[in-house]
Amino acid sequence: MKRTKLSVTVLSLLLILSLIFLTSAAELQAEERVLRIRAQGGADVNSVDPAHLYGSEDVNLDLAIFHKLLRFEKGSFEMENDAVEWIEFSDDYREIEFKLKEGIQFHHGYGEMTTEDVKFSFERIVDPETGSWYADDWQGLKEVEIIDRYQGRIIMEEPFAALLTSTIPWNPGSIISKEAYQDRGEEFETNPVGSGPYYWEEWTPGEKIVLKRFEDYIGEAPDFDRIEIYSIGEIRVADMLFERGDLDETDIPFDSVAKYEDMDDVNLEVLTNLAYVWLGFNHSEPPFDDVLVREAVRSAVNVEEILQGVYDGVPEVARTILHPDILGYW
Repeated sequence: MKRTKLSVTVLSLLLILSLIFLTSAAELQAEERVLRIRAQGGADVNSVDPAHLYGSEDVNLDLAIFHKLLRFEKGSFEMENDAVEWIEFSDDYREIEFKLKEGIQFHHGYGEMTTEDVKFSFERIVDPETGSWYADDWQGLKEVEIIDRYQGRIIMEEPFAALLTSTIPWNPGSIISKEAYQDRGEEFETNPVGSGPYYWEEWTPGEKIVLKRFEDYIGEAPDFDRIEIYSIGEIRVADMLFERGDLDETDIPFDSVAKYEDMDDVNLEVLTNLAYVWLGFNHSEPPFDDVLVREAVRSAVNVEEILQGVYDGVPEVARTILHPDILGYW
């Protein structure tokens, strides 16, 4: 095995809470480009059925396995075609007509994607019998009309503003194989069939998930031949595995940040999240109904010392509940 360039990513939470990540390029083994990563938070998968995703790792898997009609461009919130050749919206946004790209193949030999698969995927989300907690993401969906094998029309009861932000480009907009779902039933949750750049190869509960590159993927070929995702619960164990070369990406403890900052073959990035740690007061109960008492307590709390003592000085003090990139920040 030959290790290539390593990198470290540090996820810093808003105010004083941080998660830290290490990333590296793939190792070369037996001519395969393999990426070995720790699942987010060390959590194992719950379900890879788009109607029943639960954890953050489930969402990452969904993005690797399934096509959507539209997707976000890399690094932005601008839309680009994914499964569609073209898509058109009526003036009142109650009808969305689309044409699928021809030749999109489902994994495991389940054939070509058609409008029937799109209809089944979207209408299944809103079907009460499915019990999907994403039904509201298709709020107002009346039906998906099949025009022909590749062309269809989404008909809404009323316009829905979130359709292009949290529905079509995310897991409620994932297109699954109708035939595969009918074949696999409840097993589909942990044995999914999509048409994306990677297909689900194997899952060892509590240990690892393996994705493999789908050679018949219609889009640009992904970078890695194989991705292995490990559910390592203990962050210090993951840190140790990364340091000795058994992982290419992981989060790390706060006190390991300085160690990797000085390594030339490791990249360290701080990514701000929306979580924050804060001290609050019940204004209706004495003595905190007195603003002077609240100000006194606030003055007594040394946030910089807390950051240094508990979080090794990695996060920064937040001056507002909003992240600088969020509308309304001041």
